[in-house]
Amino acid sequence: MICPESQVQASKKLQVGVLEAEDIEEGKMRTLDVFLQRNGKIRLDFTDESYGEVYIEVLNSSGQAVYSNRTNVIFDEVSCSTDKLSQGSYRIVIKANENFVDFEVNAYIVYTPDWKYPEVTTDSKKIKIVRGKTKKIKLYSNPQQANYEVYWTSEDSSIAKVMSDGTVKAKKKGSVKIYADIYTDDGEFYDDLQWTVTVMPKNPSFKSVSKKMKSFKQKYLKYKLVKKNKKAILYGGYNTVKWNKKVYTEGFGHIGTFYPYIELNKKSGKTSIELRFVCNVTLVSINTYDDMGLNRVSFESGSKNVKFDYNSSYKDKIKKGILQITNNGTVRLSNNSKENIDKINTLEKILGRKHITLKAYDTEEGAYVKYELNNLTKKICKKVISDYKKILEMY
Repeated sequence: MICPESQVQASKKLQVGVLEAEDIEEGKMRTLDVFLQRNGKIRLDFTDESYGEVYIEVLNSSGQAVYSNRTNVIFDEVSCSTDKLSQGSYRIVIKANENFVDFEVNAYIVYTPDWKYPEVTTDSKKIKIVRGKTKKIKLYSNPQQANYEVYWTSEDSSIAKVMSDGTVKAKKKGSVKIYADIYTDDGEFYDDLQWTVTVMPKNPSFKSVSKKMKSFKQKYLKYKLVKKNKKAILYGGYNTVKWNKKVYTEGFGHIGTFYPYIELNKKSGKTSIELRFVCNVTLVSINTYDDMGLNRVSFESGSKNVKFDYNSSYKDKIKKGILQITNNGTVRLSNNSKENIDKINTLEKILGRKHITLKAYDTEEGAYVKYELNNLTKKICKKVISDYKKILEMY
């Protein structure tokens, strides 16, 4: 439903306020003062929450009505617009023409493009550039061939620098805002645009990442080149958790092996790294009907905890009436394309505590097995995470 006024073909629509009323009586009104910086129109959009007959006026600074209209809104979206108005101050008045009127009206100023104030638009406002590369931001004007001036700035030129012609040069990894202030040909500011530029690092070579990993090896961190120029691993020690002694007294027990590692791979000419934990759990029981399929692990200390998905293979066998179930798997904490830094930081804080429990949860019933991490294991985990973060800076 459109009010009986000319529709606006908007080029620059700026919301300037909202007029609201609920169950107001006849004669009651809501007002909003607005200012047009240059020639334009005022547009009022009623939402579908509006109901009742209203009288609309737009008054100039002298109190004269430059627009008036009576309309009945019945839970429908209604749009009204003035004709072209000159620069200046205006008051919007919406008055109830009956009792129990509700309305919610979004008020806009619409600036129509012309040769002095052309509409300036662009392509996507989100730009990705690899470090060291450049990209020129394209601008379009309506009317075409209109003259205007642009002043470019970068929020942080150490991440991305912008030239006077809109060319962006990516300098280091990060995210930054690029701004374009639009001026008329005679130097009057009237509009602005902005972009979010994300600078991505060059994909590092296998040799450089492998060399970095190798530099971290020590007594409890072992480096292994699995396949030349294809795969390398930095292992963070090896921890076997002691048997749960209930296996001797209650016919049930479990043992686990646990260690962190960093894995480097090269596929399709690009390298990638992952931070993973090996988590192998074996359950032994005299009850041959027992089951154990693990799907997540949790590192816990007091009220603090952080959970990760657990990908494992499942095997069971019965020998001399004893059931043995084995879950061999890994927990992927992070990779260079999905860093999970918040979770990694939480895990680091937990590893700094005195008592830490690793729980591996059953797939269906929510049962779990748990192990206490000793001081050496905590130290190794913290070191591997720290080394991983340093390698991640290369990506």
